[in-house]
Amino acid sequence: MSAGTMIEWTDETANVFYAVDSKTGRRGWHCEVVSEGCQNCYAATKNKGFYAMGTKRPYRQDQRPSLSWRIDREQMAKWARRRVPRRIFVNSMSDHFGEWWPSDWIYDSLDAMAAAPRLTFQASRSGRSAWSISSGPGWRPAVCQWSRVIST
Repeated sequence: MSAGTMIEWTDETANVFYAVDSKTGRRGWHCEVVSEGCQNCYAATKNKGFYAMGTKRPYRQDQRPSLSWRIDREQMAKWARRRVPRRIFVNSMSDHFGEWWPSDWIYDSLDAMAAAPRLTFQASRSGRSAWSISSGPGWRPAVCQWSRVIST
């Protein structure tokens, strides 16, 4: 997790879903432009390789075949052991509910959030309008404090 975030409305970030470029092995993120609001995305700029970060690939659907997906389950497991209340922006560099992420990963991340009642989770959702966070095996919405940051 990144405790030193410059994002004023959260305490830390946790990019538990990420992408790896299949050719170069560079670790970064993936997202896709879905609206005008995406044109000024800070994450897309960082993913292009600024600050030695990212896959250097643009946030476009045609980049999917060049990437492989990873999940950091160890980082998610640590949430349940946290004792100090914090606001965590999950997958700040992507759309947490993006259709490219496997649905079981999304359910697993929501279960990990539910197991951490002292934490408040924030996530960006720019697409996947048909995806519902209230369905799926094992999801217990009453246990988890959940706030969404919607990007247009």
